[in-house]
Amino acid sequence: ALFAMDINHLHRVMGHTNYQALQDMVRHGRLEGVTALTGIPAFCEPCVMGKMKKQPFTSSRTVPRGPLDIISSDVGGPVTPEGVGGLRY
Repeated sequence: ALFAMDINHLHRVMGHTNYQALQDMVRHGRLEGVTALTGIPAFCEPCVMGKMKKQPFTSSRTVPRGPLDIISSDVGGPVTPEGVGGLRY
């Protein structure tokens, strides 16, 4: 069966593939049965969120002068699920 498919639905089903790539796939017959795309590409929040980047850390002007002048650690917890015997980290 040949059919048209909504471009936004196909975008989600194909794992948020680029809209232009979807149009190219249909044009070259790469999607079996899909002959055309309908609708207008919409704003996709998951795609925007996936492309966000963290801001870099600011440079430190602290110059260590000896051992243990600067100590760094990652702090987190408690972690779920609990470990063996109900241990929590």
